Amino acid sequence: MKKLLISLAALSCILTSNAQQTSKINSNVMDGLTIDVGIGAGSVYTKSKAMFTQRIGAEWNMLPTFLTDGVSLSVGFYINNNCGGGYDTRTVGTYDYYYKIYSKSNRTGQTTSTDHRRQGYGTADVRLSRDDISFMPTASLRYQITNKLEAYLSLGMGLSIMNTYTGKVSNATGFESDNVINKSDYGAVALTYKYNDLDHVKWADLTWTKASFAVATYIGARYFITDNWGINAQLGLISANVRKSVGNSYNVFSIGASYRF
Repeated sequence: MKKLLISLAALSCILTSNAQQTSKINSNVMDGLTIDVGIGAGSVYTKSKAMFTQRIGAEWNMLPTFLTDGVSLSVGFYINNNCGGGYDTRTVGTYDYYYKIYSKSNRTGQTTSTDHRRQGYGTADVRLSRDDISFMPTASLRYQITNKLEAYLSLGMGLSIMNTYTGKVSNATGFESDNVINKSDYGAVALTYKYNDLDHVKWADLTWTKASFAVATYIGARYFITDNWGINAQLGLISANVRKSVGNSYNVFSIGASYRF
């Protein structure tokens, strides 16, 4: 009986200590504002190319105790940027311009000029890349494991602005150039002219900007090295910019820094 009473007393002390520790976590850690920044990796659906991602967000802990001790409910927002995903595609370029042909008489030395027109088209490879930015309110369930470590599950919905831009042009075909200096024509006239179709080409415009739906569902963790500064890691659909007609883009993994006030 004495041993039982001693055991019950020890258990009571442990439970009281755990309750006090949980209360301390709730009051000292789980209130206030947390700011996250991070970089990571994602992909764009078009040809499944990798993207570089950047993210900044903020969360306010609205309910430090939600359903049970150690779990809180936060609301916030974030801005996420996905860029890259470059791939080559074939494009068309047209040209329509005039160049001068100079004619010099070998008998009189007189020089005249005439305008000549060149028209046509060609093709080339052009590098296309994406640059998508999303704005999203979020809600998070946070589980405070210790004063330094917490895990969370976040959901969000918002708006994305999806952009494509063109880069380097290569492997052009269908274009000509020539540079003639004093070429004799039947010995009577010397011709001089220069032209280059690529100097005057107008490529098809492949850039566009479109709005789309954005959604997020991901898990993450924060570990605080000091009372304020910590590191974070996130995995899942940190941002999914959803517009199948132009190719969805995703942020799937991110690491970064956190600061809590």
